Amino acid sequence: MAAAWKYVLALCAIVGTTVARAQHDPERYYPFEREEEPYRPMVETDSSLFYRAVAAERDLYGDLTRYAFGFAAADRRGETYHRQRFYLEGLPVGRTGFRLIERSGLTGAADSRSLFTDPAPALCRLSAHLTDRNYRVGARFSMRQPLGRGWRTEVVLAGRTGRDLHVEGVCTRALQAVVRIEKNWRDGCRLSLLAAASPEERALRGSSTEEAFLLTGDRLYNPSWGFCDGRVRSANRRRGVTPLAAVGFDMPLGGSTRMRIVLAGETGVQRRSSLGWFDARTPQPDNYRSLPSYFDDPATAQFVAGRWRSGDSRYTQIDWDELVRQNGLTEGGAVYVEQERVERLSDWKGGIRFESRIGERLLLRYGVDGRFRDRRRYKEAADLLGASWLLDRDYYLADDDAWSNRLQNDLRHPDRRVAEGGRFGYDYTFEERSLAAGIQADYHAGPFVLKADLRAERVGIRRCGHFEKELYPGDGSYGASRRIALSPYDLHLAAGFALDPRTYLELDLRAENRAPDTDDLFLQPEYNNRTVDAPAAERIRTAELRFRREGAKYSLELNGFVDLRGDGIETVRCYDDLAAVYCDRTVSRISTLRYGAEAAFRCYPERRWTLYAAAAVRRSRYAENPLVTLYADADNTLLCFESESRMGDCRPGASPGGSALIGAKYYARGWGLRMEAIWMGRRYAHPDYMRRTARITGQIADSEELFRLLNEQERLDEVFRLDLSVWKSFRIGSSRLTASVTLRNLTNDGIALYDARESYRLRRLRAGGTYTFLPLENRRTYAYPGSIFCTVSAAF
Repeated sequence: MAAAWKYVLALCAIVGTTVARAQHDPERYYPFEREEEPYRPMVETDSSLFYRAVAAERDLYGDLTRYAFGFAAADRRGETYHRQRFYLEGLPVGRTGFRLIERSGLTGAADSRSLFTDPAPALCRLSAHLTDRNYRVGARFSMRQPLGRGWRTEVVLAGRTGRDLHVEGVCTRALQAVVRIEKNWRDGCRLSLLAAASPEERALRGSSTEEAFLLTGDRLYNPSWGFCDGRVRSANRRRGVTPLAAVGFDMPLGGSTRMRIVLAGETGVQRRSSLGWFDARTPQPDNYRSLPSYFDDPATAQFVAGRWRSGDSRYTQIDWDELVRQNGLTEGGAVYVEQERVERLSDWKGGIRFESRIGERLLLRYGVDGRFRDRRRYKEAADLLGASWLLDRDYYLADDDAWSNRLQNDLRHPDRRVAEGGRFGYDYTFEERSLAAGIQADYHAGPFVLKADLRAERVGIRRCGHFEKELYPGDGSYGASRRIALSPYDLHLAAGFALDPRTYLELDLRAENRAPDTDDLFLQPEYNNRTVDAPAAERIRTAELRFRREGAKYSLELNGFVDLRGDGIETVRCYDDLAAVYCDRTVSRISTLRYGAEAAFRCYPERRWTLYAAAAVRRSRYAENPLVTLYADADNTLLCFESESRMGDCRPGASPGGSALIGAKYYARGWGLRMEAIWMGRRYAHPDYMRRTARITGQIADSEELFRLLNEQERLDEVFRLDLSVWKSFRIGSSRLTASVTLRNLTNDGIALYDARESYRLRRLRAGGTYTFLPLENRRTYAYPGSIFCTVSAAF
């Protein structure tokens, strides 16, 4: 019956007409902002101005789907979350800073913003909202005001607080502030100042296994919290603040050339908490050793399963009180602590750019920029859980016959007793320096458009250790490592032709060599200056063919794309179950191929209606088998050299093979209604490289069933979602008051997977006199069920 209702609701959405925009961050979106502009018919003309209008950069598919697919892990074209890049006036900025400046009036593309904007009328808006997920209540105030004599200002203040009503242990406390001041002079000079900050603290939920979800009967089970003195306490918290400041000056140099100077900086601290245990049993409640399936004795397994099913928080959650008790029983300092991984950022960048118009057809932009970025990372004892000190040693080696005499994390301060708030474990800085130059040419000749963009960069990266690790004494861990020098570049070519003033065809080609993440260039950056053997830039080659048609009452966009990436590298620390040692894993030759087609359509059949739809079909796979190399973490001994991982039959995670959206909006007499139906399919869990190597399958896959378990990739279920928004606007003089309600996921099946990830770990089982290995369960996260978002907004 539930499945039948799903398709009935989907049919209503398709033929019935009206759709609410699904959003990852819904308070950023006001569905009633453009209610007075249903459409603007185009004027028939053959002038070159209108050829340029149809050739202007647009991304209708991106506009329609930017927040629509946030209820499941999905990358549009393979750009993973942590690899996405954002820019302010061509200078790289962090994700947090970019999300802040998005809230101001700065315009630009989806991943970039300009410091300078066109004059806009004064506006003041105040809103309050209620929701039931991530937080409870929030408010936002924004003001845009001319100050006279060419000065303008914009202020955005926002805050949110409260706990999640669906997932225990999840809450948010955050403030956001953005201030922008701009000055225009009569001679064409412009000055822009920007400051933004967002102090926040969030308790996050963690992934878990299907066994834990079934035992608790809760798809939103969160293993990251527990009771401490009768109060909920999370071990997975993120807090900090990273302010952003920028200044830009734009001035004419005479003739048709302008110069723009931009300086920007980000500095601050981010903290991520977790539990630490030292020569003690893991306190993680859903660790495989704590679940019923781990126990060979049926009576023990049945007892543990009963405790889980009864909801005994001593088994299902973190038992903070027991951790405090265990610390009180020891005489050698804390064995359990709440630790924070801290990163202190100092990121300064600046650039000077010129813009020259040569005749009516050619526009040149060129310039240089530089960047100085330091990231100091260390571990801090946030809470010793009743103990008075922690001995700063490497407890992973305490029982190691070969290395138990080299336990000092900081050889220059041996056996240091760390108090609360003290640093321990590791302390180092990543130093990155870069210098880049670029030139961009835009050529327009009637219906023909040619764009060329070249950026060349020189990057230097090194690690500077502040602790001397006993395993790697001297410059093996202390002081500066060798400097890694890379030369990334980005070449972008686009050629377009306006078939008529309403129809445009464009071919876009890009060749890019991108520097890897700094963490992937070192075997163990926490306490090792050793770099990977052959650091190299990742190769990215893309091609896209776009077709766009702008009708009097509709817009149509069709895209076909190919994305080939090669020579990727990934380095992590892991535990090798075959050798039974901790090791540093480097995966090289990571190559992916993605291709597909996207379509987007929006029309205005009559004044008060807007209908739209978007769909994409993609094919993603690994272009060649990666190579896995393992080094023993204690001494960098080679355990495995370039073992080939059979990834040919795998699909990259978070890359759905198909997605679709259909919706509509209606507005009349102050009332508005929007409905939206969204579907995603052909999704897969993130595959692991290590378990598919010949080293693993060749040694332990002694049966066809076990070989299949190691190599088969889990396919995730299709997901369907239906959202509804209703709002009402009231005119009060020159002001407007609007109340809106958004209902998300009306189908509310509660079983949709948000994402899943394979485990690299293997479980060792004893069978007679031999051992056999089985892969551990995938880690999963389920999507939220139905939820609500209510807003009251006043604009004046």
